[in-house]
Amino acid sequence: MHRSKMAAGDLVNLGASTIYILSSIGIVSREQLEARGAIETYNDIRRRGIKTSKVLLYALHAAIRNQRWQELSHNEKQSLVQQADALMRQSEITH
Repeated sequence: MHRSKMAAGDLVNLGASTIYILSSIGIVSREQLEARGAIETYNDIRRRGIKTSKVLLYALHAAIRNQRWQELSHNEKQSLVQQADALMRQSEITH
């Protein structure tokens, strides 16, 4: 399967700085982002010590769905944060 390298604007919500951050953790295609998922990708970024905000989590999740992050409901955003935090705590316990 051919994977084309992502560029700013290829996915809704993701600009040049986000594409750069994604490439720094080894995600260079839409397919890789979709396979890893928003939550794991967000946590990988946090584990690297890259300063970010919850908006990045929302943006990654919405980008996979080809949706603007502002369209996510409050409950979706809250659920994403809870899942990301729970997985982060779990990975800290196992490492």
